[in-house]
Amino acid sequence: MNLLYVSIKANSLVTGGSLCRKNNFLALKKTEITLFDYRIAVGRNPIIKIFLSMLNYKCGLSYFHTKKIVRFIKKNNIDCVFLDLSLYGKLAKEIKKCTEAKIVTFFHNCEYSIYSQSIKDNKFYKLLLKSVYVNECFSLKYSDICIFLTNRDYEDCKKFYKLDCKHIFTPISLERKYVFNNTVYYRTPKKLLFVGSYFYPNIHGLTWFINFVLTKIDYTLTIV
Repeated sequence: MNLLYVSIKANSLVTGGSLCRKNNFLALKKTEITLFDYRIAVGRNPIIKIFLSMLNYKCGLSYFHTKKIVRFIKKNNIDCVFLDLSLYGKLAKEIKKCTEAKIVTFFHNCEYSIYSQSIKDNKFYKLLLKSVYVNECFSLKYSDICIFLTNRDYEDCKKFYKLDCKHIFTPISLERKYVFNNTVYYRTPKKLLFVGSYFYPNIHGLTWFINFVLTKIDYTLTIV
């Protein structure tokens, strides 16, 4: 089987999403399939991002990328396309319309839920939210199977889009790497360290932890 993996092009910023995408790709490489790889760079120019959002393209996707991917699928007899982002729904629609390839979409979140909470102060809020809604809706509609991390994400998508889909669940995974040393981890006072991106769910979770847990234990917390 020929499979095309489509995802965001990695940058220097390490996030939970980037680690998850990396491990999805590594897992596919370990199978017997013939694996092709197409990465899309996400630009930083806000004007271009807004323009693409008006056309319902997200995360670097464009008309150019869409047509190039469809041509690649036809030329290389791709049987299945793995979209490692639910915001590539417009691409899923075009693939389904123009090819016979099956589509598998990986949902890192219910993105509509995340975006609606995290970009409320953005003056382009409605425009950005619309493009998220359209793409995630298309992902549910045109994918042959959707992969969710949690049942909560699946139920949120059902609630927002009024659509059901063939789906499976897989817990988030990390590459099996261990670093051992002789450091003494427990000191007085005991210290906790949180390292993560400035991301709405992280902020929400940390706020809850500080308000309801940290005040009741003998630990200090450092947040990076």
